[in-house]
Amino acid sequence: MIRIFLSAFVLFLSSPALAQFNYRSVALVNDVTLNGDAKKLQDRIRIVSTQQVQRGSCWFNGKQRVSDGFDVTFAFQVTEPGGHSGVVAGADGLAFVLQNSSLFEGGVGGGIGYEGIKNSLAVEFDVFDNTPWEFPEPNANHVSVQSQGTAANLAMHSKSMGWTSNIPDLKAGASHTVRVLYIPGTLNVFVDDLQRPVLTVPVRIDSLLSLDEGKCWIGFTSATGGGWANFDLFSIESAVTINIRNILFDYDKATLQKGSTGALDTLAMVLQKDQTLNAEIEGHTDNKGSHEYNMKLSHERAATARAYLVKRGIAGSRLRSRGFGATVPVATNGTDEGRAENRRVVAKLFVP
Repeated sequence: MIRIFLSAFVLFLSSPALAQFNYRSVALVNDVTLNGDAKKLQDRIRIVSTQQVQRGSCWFNGKQRVSDGFDVTFAFQVTEPGGHSGVVAGADGLAFVLQNSSLFEGGVGGGIGYEGIKNSLAVEFDVFDNTPWEFPEPNANHVSVQSQGTAANLAMHSKSMGWTSNIPDLKAGASHTVRVLYIPGTLNVFVDDLQRPVLTVPVRIDSLLSLDEGKCWIGFTSATGGGWANFDLFSIESAVTINIRNILFDYDKATLQKGSTGALDTLAMVLQKDQTLNAEIEGHTDNKGSHEYNMKLSHERAATARAYLVKRGIAGSRLRSRGFGATVPVATNGTDEGRAENRRVVAKLFVP
């Protein structure tokens, strides 16, 4: 497989790991390591079961490149919440984890299986308020990004890099789809609505963690304590994202400027060389103008880039385009320079 990254406005090619993993059903996954109480069921991976004091983890065996950006989508479900007398039913949570330490799991209970793992970053989906037993938490239904850099990770929310409770009730029994989108400098977390992030955290993973040539292990952890539930993982999809900064458009238009097609030509070459890859072209704008206008303009610009690739001989069935308006900024919209960075086209390559 091919790795693609963008530097100094030019696309370069090297190897390996472009489309990293893509499992529409985890029942088909055979290149993962399950630890602790995690087990594979017919159509899901059950990270922990509805029993007290369990912990489990699921790691993809090969290290994945994360420093240049990634886009991971997965689905999970919390069912059969229970607990000891006097303890609120349902605990403790599930976490999406990047780590370059070990293929095992961390603490039980409020540690959600990631606490104690060194050199890690966790996006936790926490369904139990451990206040006042262990440490203050916002509530019993929130998303938080937790990291202590290369030191052992902590689930203490005084150490949170950012959190939100503006999410659906995660232990109401429904399946929820999560998207974790990392563009170097910004980590976005989406829940069910995959176009509007519920949480945006500024971070440079390659500076925060000690990586192995830009790579680390990716996986999931979970744990129970005096309360418990089933924490199940369903489909998983991932792709590397490419920021194509030198695709320029006429002001307020979706017309490509002359001389701004070099990156698209390189992208077309990659797609011609590897026929197993598809691409999604995403358009983004700064925050000037109304939300409706920016969504329309960003979609039109993404569609223009897609049309150019079709003219270069890439089958339209391998390409799709989407507009995100100003909803996923990678820089401040308070300066001319920041707004220029936010006006961008992103190509996401994946194996369908």
